[in-house]
Amino acid sequence: MNMREKAKHLLDANANNTPVEGGLFSPNALQQVRLDYTEASLERIDALLDQLREKMKPAAADFLGDIPKQNFALTLAFYIGEYIARNANKPVDWVSYDDARGRLPPTHTPPKGFHSHVAGFLGPLFLMPLVVLDDQLFNGSREVNARKFVDDALSTLEGQALTQGDEWRPEYLDLFLANRRVPGGVQYSEALGKLKLDGSLDSLERVDGLLMAVRNTNPDYGPFISRLNTANFVWLLATYLARTTAQLTSCSLKWLDFNAARAFDPGMKQKFETTYCCVLGDRLYFPILEINEILFGSQGNGSCRRFAERVVASDVPRLITLRRGPVASRTSPQEWQLPIRQAGFMAAHGAFMVAEGGLLSPVLLQPQPGTEKHVLVDFMMYGDGNAANERGQSVLEENPDNLPYQVFLYEGWANLPEGRLDAIVVDLRAYKKPKFTMTVVVPFSPAKSEKGFKVHSPRLSDCSAAGSLAPEIAIAFFEGIDSNNALKWNDHFER
Repeated sequence: MNMREKAKHLLDANANNTPVEGGLFSPNALQQVRLDYTEASLERIDALLDQLREKMKPAAADFLGDIPKQNFALTLAFYIGEYIARNANKPVDWVSYDDARGRLPPTHTPPKGFHSHVAGFLGPLFLMPLVVLDDQLFNGSREVNARKFVDDALSTLEGQALTQGDEWRPEYLDLFLANRRVPGGVQYSEALGKLKLDGSLDSLERVDGLLMAVRNTNPDYGPFISRLNTANFVWLLATYLARTTAQLTSCSLKWLDFNAARAFDPGMKQKFETTYCCVLGDRLYFPILEINEILFGSQGNGSCRRFAERVVASDVPRLITLRRGPVASRTSPQEWQLPIRQAGFMAAHGAFMVAEGGLLSPVLLQPQPGTEKHVLVDFMMYGDGNAANERGQSVLEENPDNLPYQVFLYEGWANLPEGRLDAIVVDLRAYKKPKFTMTVVVPFSPAKSEKGFKVHSPRLSDCSAAGSLAPEIAIAFFEGIDSNNALKWNDHFER
């Protein structure tokens, strides 16, 4: 069979745990590695090769001259290549060494050996994934492991990929900070990794320094914003700038695409700097514009640090802490009391769901007309977290069943001066006059944290009522929390 057929045979056999023609060395070890196309699988491959090197002290000739061992090596090589192909969304064409020689210029033909026994063509990229096994099993330098090989290959492909303008997601910053791959890659990732992005004002000064260093290379604006990995570099830093500013200011942060942002400014023009905008508190900001002013502005007068300092010094609305406590009288409309209590009930429900380390599914509370009952609608059926949240938010805003109110519960973040914390988020919409909207975030420490599960003081992130009514809102909200018997709130409360 040719190499295309060989790749399919070996990968299918591994996936289905079926026999391999000619036999397979150490099949149990391959099954334990779990070639499941996750980043963790690359680390498991590296660990397996490390164990084999220590136990066997193998030579390349042992693998080329032994069919079961050759099949073992090819299974891993084909998997590494297919992993790259899946992430690049391109097919790989597997060929033998002799076939590769016929397709490559003489100046680019590799020497014959274990590392070049099989090769793959992935678009413009030429792959020899057996280099990983050659380096990890037989060589002294051990510079190329599976993770590095994959990262280098994808970086090469990503450097040629063009952006469609809508690929970025704010959560990609979390992937980068966790040292995980960002779809499309991020240019200057090594330099970014050295910045110590710790959410401090000083970190923004370090970002300014990196941006000035890139500016000094005289980048061309058009190609820079058109390539996906350099566009991701700008989007990542804009996301970090907005998030850090929100933390330093203790205000809410909401991301908007161009179409949503036009509700704030109907005259806004569509360009790269307006692909993603953010609302800090109640005001629209353009962090991409600040980044690009540093990179491409005629004077380079932009500054991430000064951007954050301006917002901190402004009167942008801050998060309001909701506290238990009496008030002299309640002046807010009676029609708001039940919806606010139900919002508190849902906050306690969310705390109950995550208290033992579980996931918080996006859930919508809907009252049943003519009764005192309500139903909870779980939106995880609509797909992953983002799709479920979008569907739930759509129902909340559109109110297709013409209900008096709805409460939407989901997991999010609280941007606080002490850091960005996991949060239970409760969105309330009361549709009948007098209308009322409210978003409350409840920061929490997850069960796996050092202190275990703790809920912290709820914060009023957004509210259509005057800030002076916050104490009254807090009373009704905590009444709702206390009405939920699934969790003893005070047993887990920490300011």
